[in-house]
Parts: sequence; C-alpha cells; structure tokens
Amino acid sequence: VPVEAMAVGRPVVGTATGGAREVLRHEENALVVAPGDPAALAAAVRRLADEPSLRERLREGGAATAGRFTAGRFAAGVLELVSEVAGRPARAGR
Repeated sequence: VPVEAMAVGRPVVGTATGGAREVLRHEENALVVAPGDPAALAAAVRRLADEPSLRERLREGGAATAGRFTAGRFAAGVLELVSEVAGRPARAGR
C-alpha cells in the first residue's frame, strides 16, 4: 500500500513494519512513526500539513521508490529467479 500511494504522488506516513520496512525511509520517501503511537502519527500528519517543502521531498522520493516496483521489473525478477532455479538462462518475451 505505501508503494501504491507513492506511485500516485501521495506523501506517506507509516510504520516500518512488515514489508513496509523494506521501502520506507524516514524523511526520504515517507515519515516513519512507531507502531501504536497515535501522538507521533498526529505530529507527522501536522508536519505534512505545515511543510510544503517536506511534502514535495517525500513525493519525489516516493516516486523514485515506486519506480523500482513496476510490474515489468517484478516479472523480470521472477523470470530470472525461476530460470536460475531451473538452471537455464532467462529470456524475456517467452
């Protein structure tokens, strides 16, 4: 979900737990808050409302992050992994 938000240009506030841990970078592409901390969540949302330059920086960082997770890149990675396991060179377009 965070990557989907980034892909459509939304600044992200989230917790770096589960799969999000792999993509969320505090103040680079998101504001990361501790899980279960509503005060920190509220403060992060207030920062986004008050700091246009922060929103823009997070949008730019998010767009760069989302660009690494396209369907084409995912398919190429799966093909490469399956080909490696099968012991054959990967060939796109098959």
